[in-house]
Amino acid sequence: MGLVALLLLLIGMFPVILAVSLWYLYPYSKITIGILFFLGNITLWQIDVSILYMGDFLSIETIEFLFKLFRIGPIMTIPSILYTAYLCSKHDASKDEEQTPLLKISNSLLSKKAILIVSVWGMIIYIINWTPMDIANLSLRSLKSSHGELLFYYPEYGSLSFLFKAHLLLFFLAITILFLRTRYVHSPHLRTFLIRFIQGTMILFVTGLSNFAPRTGLLVSSLGIILFSIYIIFSFMKMHHDTLNDYQNAINKQQRLDYMGTITSTLIHELKNSLTMLKGYSKLLTQTQSFDKKGEEWIKFIELGNDQLDDLVNSYSTFLEKQEIEMKISNVNKVIQTAIDLTRHDLDNKGLTVELNGKDNIRAVMNDTYMHQVFVNLIKNSIEATPADRKQKKINIFAREEKDNVYIDFFDSGTGIPRYKWNDIFTPFISEKTNGMGIGLSFCKKVLFEHHGNIEVIGSNKEGTHFRITLPQYTQKI
Repeated sequence: MGLVALLLLLIGMFPVILAVSLWYLYPYSKITIGILFFLGNITLWQIDVSILYMGDFLSIETIEFLFKLFRIGPIMTIPSILYTAYLCSKHDASKDEEQTPLLKISNSLLSKKAILIVSVWGMIIYIINWTPMDIANLSLRSLKSSHGELLFYYPEYGSLSFLFKAHLLLFFLAITILFLRTRYVHSPHLRTFLIRFIQGTMILFVTGLSNFAPRTGLLVSSLGIILFSIYIIFSFMKMHHDTLNDYQNAINKQQRLDYMGTITSTLIHELKNSLTMLKGYSKLLTQTQSFDKKGEEWIKFIELGNDQLDDLVNSYSTFLEKQEIEMKISNVNKVIQTAIDLTRHDLDNKGLTVELNGKDNIRAVMNDTYMHQVFVNLIKNSIEATPADRKQKKINIFAREEKDNVYIDFFDSGTGIPRYKWNDIFTPFISEKTNGMGIGLSFCKKVLFEHHGNIEVIGSNKEGTHFRITLPQYTQKI
């Protein structure tokens, strides 16, 4: 009896030793606190079971007292699962997810208030645990085998013992909430860890329930604890390792961007020289040659493109010198219309039409040149993404005002973007196109960031993609 109790105690210490080691390795991760809290309760649960096998050196009164005392472990396991899930949901950096009803429900159930309510309910169960209405007494039982007879105490439950069992069944609610929440986690590494956490916890809980069956519970529950602890610890370490790799890759990308910035400064100087030559010959062409109406329209677009390129080069040179973008209050629709004019040739060649809707007098704080280029990039991407056999080749742009912001909704008729790539497309050097450099949308993201605004994917399917641009309507710094 005493050797079995010692074995159970050693097994019970396994989860908390691993959790403390994990916290020592990753002290700055808040998720480790939740894991430590959870595995600590698992250890208390196992100690609670081991006490029932200490009849060789403890009195039945002492065993009953300690059994009730350490029952806090299984009771607080449920709040600790919710708390770990809460920390994981807060750890996810994604904040632009559309608030669906399912997400709202899971967020409300994974809140501090919900965890507090479950914890208070658990304490009520713990207080009832000290009364005969939950644990009436302990009875001595035995397990006979070819190796001999094993004696242990088993609780005889009272009239309110169903409350404890019902509390443990809250586990399924907690796991269901966590499972529903995983689909809204943007980080693939965190999502994988949460799924493994759910799988391991299910194994642990099912094996833990075997404690209610005295003939099979000892070996099964102990094995479940060992497997669960190893599985969760290594899953967390893998998540942390993969996250660090992503962070290192981000640093490498930033170094590449810094290097490109240096090269860009040199290219701008050379581009200015070529642009000056183009503008000079373009002007000379209009002075020495006569054109029909169509030719004059083409010359107009050439001059418009030259002016846009000249403004873009000058604006970028100013940005490199001052590290800030010069802005003013501009008419949003006029800026969008200029971008449409700049891409008119490509639109006509591909048979696309652009419909611009919204009030004509909507104004926002912006740099016209940079915003021209943002819309040019979006339109060109839409042209390239639209299949040749698409019946309705159309781009719809809606501009509206709401409170202190201007929202520009951009709908294309392309082939769509997979959900898991909605954030990646704004990362430099990531492109879905065969010959793409992955700079266009990252440029848009950077420009909108400098404008204190944002660009995001709202929805996407095989019929097209919905982008939304947010701009502050007014600001003190102009």
